[in-house]
Amino acid sequence: MNAREDFLTRRFYDDSRFPYGFSRSGDFTIAEAEALERCGSLYQAVTEGRVSNPNDDDIRITQVITGEVEASSVEERAWFKYFKSHRRMPIWLIDREKTVVSSLSQYVDEEADMDSDIEELLVGEIS
Repeated sequence: MNAREDFLTRRFYDDSRFPYGFSRSGDFTIAEAEALERCGSLYQAVTEGRVSNPNDDDIRITQVITGEVEASSVEERAWFKYFKSHRRMPIWLIDREKTVVSSLSQYVDEEADMDSDIEELLVGEIS
């Protein structure tokens, strides 16, 4: 666990979801993008429980994420928007994957039923 000051010195980037930066993504205002880059490392560490000495602001950001309180500052609104979009994407992909898999398994089951029907017809014609 690190102190919160260690995280405040780090710039925050998410190259996997925002490869051209937060400001060029179209999801965040310029102020929100700057706030994410400035405070994102700390907020991510707080969200993951990696801060050894959280203060009232850190506790508040966890309350914003859980929906206990509304975001009031630019930093809180930016992190809430990032966190919401960050968590939403994998859920959609998982659900989509399940949909594709269930569709394929249904198709495979239908094919298997057709194969057994054909076998029954062939066996009936031979005997």
